[in-house]
Amino acid sequence: MELDIDPELLAFIKTFRLPEITKQFKGEGCQYCYNTGYYGRTAVYEYLPITMDIKTMLFQKVTEVELAEAACKNGVKLLFDDAWEKVRLGITTAEEVLAKIPIEESLRPSAAPQTNRRKRERRAATS
Repeated sequence: MELDIDPELLAFIKTFRLPEITKQFKGEGCQYCYNTGYYGRTAVYEYLPITMDIKTMLFQKVTEVELAEAACKNGVKLLFDDAWEKVRLGITTAEEVLAKIPIEESLRPSAAPQTNRRKRERRAATS
């Protein structure tokens, strides 16, 4: 069933600079899914090919933030990005993705608001 997008969800999308969704879907439920609207599993993936650049960075013991930024520049699709694409396609719901995948750990570092952990990492790197 197609639903209007919740204003809180729209605010969340803008805060984290996510690709906008124009439709939101929710399963109606049936006997097979015990009226939850979810049946089966849908996989989401994140794959980091170990290129020479990434290998060098690993040996240099760069921060997680620097590694993630380099991976994204090389076109790596992060876990949250893959899941959010499935929301946009109507395969799953935003609520399900947000409940299962920690957004601050999965977003491109430049798109996510600074967390205390990231601030500490950057301070440590400049010290």
